[in-house]
Amino acid sequence: MVLHRCYTIALLLLIAGSACAFQFGWWFEDAAPSPVPQDFIAEWQFDGDTTETKGTYNITATNGSPFFVTDGFKSGVDCVDLNAVNTYYTLGTDCDVTSDFTYSFWSEFDGNYGNYNFLGSGNSNNDNLGPRDIGASIAVQFKVDGSGANVSATNSASMPTAWTHWICGRSNGIGVVYVNGTYKGQNAAVGNGTMTLDVLFGIGNSSYGWNGRCAQLKVYDRWLTATEISDIYTEEKP
Repeated sequence: MVLHRCYTIALLLLIAGSACAFQFGWWFEDAAPSPVPQDFIAEWQFDGDTTETKGTYNITATNGSPFFVTDGFKSGVDCVDLNAVNTYYTLGTDCDVTSDFTYSFWSEFDGNYGNYNFLGSGNSNNDNLGPRDIGASIAVQFKVDGSGANVSATNSASMPTAWTHWICGRSNGIGVVYVNGTYKGQNAAVGNGTMTLDVLFGIGNSSYGWNGRCAQLKVYDRWLTATEISDIYTEEKP
C-alpha cells in the first residue's frame, strides 16, 4: 500500500513538473538555430575593426582607412561606410566562383554615384556586381570577364536610400536578383565565366564607386532556394 502511494506521488510530481516545463519553456534543448544558411564560403559583418571577430576575413583599405559604424545597421550589428573618396576596401579573399553562386548583402545609399560599382575585381572593371542606375530603372549588373549583363531590380529610376537587402546570384548560367526577399528578374546572358570579386568600391576609385554603407555581406558557392532567401531577409532585416 505504501509502495503504491509512493508511485502515485512520484507520478503526480512528474506530471506537475512537465506542466511547469511546458508553461515556462524549461526544456533541456539547444536554442533554435538561425534560419540563415551557414554554409557560406565567406562572410563580413564589419564589426567595428579590421579583425572581423564575427566574420571570416579581414578588410583592408587602399588610399584611406575603413570607416566602421558601430550599430550602424541595427542594434548589435555594425556596417562599413563606403563614402570615402578614392578608397576601396580589399575583402581579404577573391571568392572566385566558376558556377552557381549567391551574394547576399544590405546597402544604404546616400545619393549620386548610382551608376558605379559596388563589388569588383581589384582596382579594375573586368568583373563587377552591384546595383546601378541604367536610366529608367535600377538594375544589378553582372560583369564577367569584361562582358556585362543587367537584371532589372526596381521599376523606379531612383536607387533605394533605405536599408535594402540584395540577393545577386547565378543559377545554371542565369543571373538572378531578389530585393528585400522578393524575386525581381533574371538574365541568361550572364553566362558561366569565372567571376572574381575581392573589393568593395568607395567613391572615386578609378571613376567607379559606391556612396553609402554595406552590412552583412555573405558569399555562397551555390544558388540559394527561395525559402532560404526569404529566411535571410526576415532574420537580418533592421
